[in-house]
Amino acid sequence: MLRVLIGGCFFLASCTDLSGFLEPAPPALLNTPLTVTVGGKQVAFDVGLTAHPGLDLSALLRTTDNSIWPSAVSSGRVWVLHRNVAWVTNTTPDTRALPLAIGLKIVLATGGPSWPAGDSADVVMELRDGSGATQLVRAPRQVITR
Repeated sequence: MLRVLIGGCFFLASCTDLSGFLEPAPPALLNTPLTVTVGGKQVAFDVGLTAHPGLDLSALLRTTDNSIWPSAVSSGRVWVLHRNVAWVTNTTPDTRALPLAIGLKIVLATGGPSWPAGDSADVVMELRDGSGATQLVRAPRQVITR
C-alpha cells in the first residue's frame, strides 16, 4: 500500500506543470450523450486536439440547427479521456475568435499532458445554463494531431 501511495505522489509531482490535473478516467463519462438541450437549444461540439508538446484543446460549440447560440450558456470543465486517464481542466472563451451570426462559440484549454499525435481521445464538456444547471455532452474518438 505504501508503494502505491509513494508512486502516486511521484506521478502527481510529475504532472504539476499541467493546466488542470490527471485522474483515472470515469467510465460513466463514455455514456455521455453527443447532443444535449441547454438554454432551450440542442447543442453539440467539435474538437481539435493538438500535441505540441503538451495537449491543447479547441472546441467549437454549436447549435445543431445553426440558430444563434444561447447567450446564457457557457462551458465549464472538460474531460479528455485517453486510455484509462482523464485530463480534467477548465475551458476559457477564445477572445481572438470573431463573433459569428450563427450558433457558435469557441473555447480553449491548454497545457495538457504529452499524449502522442495519432492517438484518439473522447472529450466530454460541461455546459452551464443561466440558472447554473449543468449538463455534459461528448465528442467521441477525437484524433490528436501535431
